[in-house]
Amino acid sequence: ARGSLVDLDSVRRFADPEYAELSLRMRAGQRPDAVFDRLVARGEIVVHASEVEQIAALADIAADTVESVAVVADTRDQVARINALAHRERAAALEPRGRFGTRSGERIEVGDRVATRRNDPHADVANRETWTVRRADRKGVVLRGQVDGRVVGRRVSWDYAREHLELAYATTTYGVQGETVSVATEDPDPLVTGFLDRF
Repeated sequence: ARGSLVDLDSVRRFADPEYAELSLRMRAGQRPDAVFDRLVARGEIVVHASEVEQIAALADIAADTVESVAVVADTRDQVARINALAHRERAAALEPRGRFGTRSGERIEVGDRVATRRNDPHADVANRETWTVRRADRKGVVLRGQVDGRVVGRRVSWDYAREHLELAYATTTYGVQGETVSVATEDPDPLVTGFLDRF
């Protein structure tokens, strides 16, 4: 009804009873200092000594994750730094192959997680879809990802790849909206990383 409020006072989707209780305390604003301290003790929040250390920690997580994990930062600049570091870490661990550059200066290679940044009905890709680069050959770049819950492959032209692909190990809070992931790691404060894995 118009003008009525709904108060969320019960928990339904949490497997961890302690985290369920903490989430209720967060919603109610009860003892935020104690809730914060408990989340730190549980490893759900990590406080970093500097932004450099925080970006490096997020890049480590991003480089080691699977597609159902979201690494989220506040700004495009932070996302670019996390993506570049994650790419370098993965490239150092794997034998580089199928490497190409984008107009924005990013280096992308086979195995990298990328996002398509423009709708292309011919390639059947949409803006902000995430993919893994599977192959780069004379005809273009082959991508693999999930669309509507199904694993699919797509090929984009070299022109599209150079203009509209970007590394996607991390994204902004705006870019992650609407995503369903099993684990999210975000940067809510300049020196704090939260492990929000109980959605």
